[in-house]
Amino acid sequence: MLSDIGCVVVTYNPDIGQLTKNLAQMVKNFNVIVIVDNGSVDIANIRATSTNMGVEIVELNQNYGIAHAINIGICHLASGSSKSWVGVFDQDTLIDDNYVSEMMNFSYAEFQNIAAIGPNFDYKNNVTKEQAVKEVDFIISSGSILNLNALKDFGAMDDKLFIDYVDVEFSLRAKRSGYITLLNPAVSIKHSLGDMRSKKIFGKEIYYSNHAAVRRYYIFRNRLVLYKEYWPDNRSFIFRDMIRCVSEMLKILLFEKSKAEKLKMAFLGTKDGYLGKSGGYQ
Repeated sequence: MLSDIGCVVVTYNPDIGQLTKNLAQMVKNFNVIVIVDNGSVDIANIRATSTNMGVEIVELNQNYGIAHAINIGICHLASGSSKSWVGVFDQDTLIDDNYVSEMMNFSYAEFQNIAAIGPNFDYKNNVTKEQAVKEVDFIISSGSILNLNALKDFGAMDDKLFIDYVDVEFSLRAKRSGYITLLNPAVSIKHSLGDMRSKKIFGKEIYYSNHAAVRRYYIFRNRLVLYKEYWPDNRSFIFRDMIRCVSEMLKILLFEKSKAEKLKMAFLGTKDGYLGKSGGYQ
């Protein structure tokens, strides 16, 4: 089973030292790894790193977004090997030595039509007491392991979204197609979510992602795209996400720098989402 899993890593102007460290861990878990680079400036060093570590690389001539890059990597693996599962990673995700074996250590008989399984990711560094694999609304893309046979039924990532909410859309589309996404809460990753920071207010730690303004555009645009598309069957999830949206706006106003630019991009993203615009921000 474990030899049946390939790996795709998406890069875009990565820190070479961190990328090397992360790839070293992936080499311990996967026997086939492909980097898909989204037009990085320092492609020579990324190419050298991949060669030194025995990792394949696909070089794109510009930034087509994370969804498109993941799809390119999946197609590359599917055409060059007989893998049935594929692990998907951002450049800044660090995994443990036995990540794959621990992730896939559950009873498959308990679940039908698995689209993907994802790890626990807690930016607050809390220790979870949960151990049992369970069905969830969505999983984050980085660290997830996708069932390639399921993707033949409902497709891979929606590259029109470019970045942000790509994983949520994938999970909701899988559910619509009769598949489930699973979370393994006993397995965790180290992963960057924006520029995560925190402040204490009345003794309580408040976390905020401090995403760049352009990321606010994609987040607000794509969440509206999803609301319009998946509202009928996912009202509970969408209501919860609307609450998160309000919370994010308040945190931008209260804690983050460049408030005006971020709010401007959030409103522009919301407008473009309503108008059905997609792809990279122009």
